[in-house]
Amino acid sequence: MSDILEQITKPFSDGIRRLFQPLWDQFARDKMRFEKKRAAFYVDLAATMESQPRVNISVHIERIADRYPDEPKGRLAARWLDNYMIDGSFSEAIRDSVPEEDYAPLMVAERAGDLTKGLKELGGVVTALDATKEAVASIWLSTLFVFVAAQIFIGMYSFRIVPDIESSLPPNVPISDLGLIAVIMHWMSVSIRTVWPLWIVFIVASISIVKWAVPNYVGRWRQWLDRHVLPFRLYAEFQAASFIVALAAVTQRVNNKVVSVPKALQMMEPNASVWLRHHILRIVHNLEENPHGKGENFQTGMVDRDTEYRMMDIADYADVSEMLKQVGGTILETAPKELEKRAKRIQNTSRAVLVILVVAIQGGFNYMGWQFQDAVSTSGYSNAPAQISH
Repeated sequence: MSDILEQITKPFSDGIRRLFQPLWDQFARDKMRFEKKRAAFYVDLAATMESQPRVNISVHIERIADRYPDEPKGRLAARWLDNYMIDGSFSEAIRDSVPEEDYAPLMVAERAGDLTKGLKELGGVVTALDATKEAVASIWLSTLFVFVAAQIFIGMYSFRIVPDIESSLPPNVPISDLGLIAVIMHWMSVSIRTVWPLWIVFIVASISIVKWAVPNYVGRWRQWLDRHVLPFRLYAEFQAASFIVALAAVTQRVNNKVVSVPKALQMMEPNASVWLRHHILRIVHNLEENPHGKGENFQTGMVDRDTEYRMMDIADYADVSEMLKQVGGTILETAPKELEKRAKRIQNTSRAVLVILVVAIQGGFNYMGWQFQDAVSTSGYSNAPAQISH
C-alpha cells in the first residue's frame, strides 16, 4: 500500500520540486529559460556551422560562451564546452541541458556526420512542437481559470452572503417561507461549509492521481481514457506527435546512412515515459511478429484511427522511414492548428459555463433577497397588532 501511495505522490512532489527548484538553482533557471529559445539557437548554430564547415563546433560554442557570459545560453555554452572536451560529442555535451526528446535526433545526425542538418531540422521540429505546447497550455489555463473562479464565487456565497441573509431573518420566519430557490441556496451553503475540508482533500488527491496516471497508467482502460478524458487525451496527442516526429528524424537518411526503426526505438525507449514505453514495446513486438509489415505495426492505439490509416496507406508505396517523415510533417503542420481550434472551443465553453454559473447563483441570490424583504415586511405587519394590543 505504501508503495502505491509513493508512486501516486512522487510525481506530484517531483513536480513541486521542479517548479520551485529554479528559485535556488542557477542551472535549473538557465535550462528553463533556454528551453523556450532553443529552436532559434539550433537554427542559428546550424547556419554558422554551414557558413564555416571546417571550423570545429567547439569554436562556435566557445564564442557563444564568451559573448554571453551573463545570459543563460552563455553559461550553458560554457558548461557544454567543458563537457565537449571530455566526451568529444556535442549531443552528449548538451544532454543534461535540453529536453530528452532533443537528444536522439542530434545524436544520430552527429554519428552520421551531418550535425548541421540535424540541428536545422530539429529547430523546425521544436518550433512546431512549441506551438502545440502553447495550445495545450492555453486549454489548461482556460479550464483552471473557470475551476478556480467557480470555487471562489461559490465559496463567497456559501460562507458569507447566504449565512448573512439567513442570520438577518426574523426568528418567526423559517427559511422555507422564502421559497424553493432560497431552500436550495441554503442547502448549498450548508453542504459546502460542511464538506469543504473533504472537498479540498478530494481535489488534491484527484490532482495527484491524475498527475501520476497520465504518464504512468497503461491498464485496460487507458485507450478509452486517451479518447474521452481531457488530461489523458491532450497528453496522448502531444506525446504521439512528439514520438512520430522524433522517430522520423532519427530514421531519416543522413549521408547515405539510415538507422533502422527497431534500432531507433531501442535508442528512444530508455528516456520514454511509462505510457510511451508501453507503446514502443508493442511496436517492437509487432515488428518481431511481422517483420515484413509496415504501417500496421504502428497500430497500438497511440494515434487516432485516421492517422493509423494514413500511415498504412503511405507505407504501401514508401518505406517506413519515408512514411514516418510524411506523417511527422503532417502532424507538425496540423497539430498546432487543431489544438488551437480546440483551445478556442474549450475557452468559449468554459466562459459559457462560468457565465451560466454566475447568472444562476446571482439570480438565486436576488430572488432570495426579494423573498427576504417580503418575509420581513409580512413578519412586521403580523407583529404590529400584537404590539398595539400590548
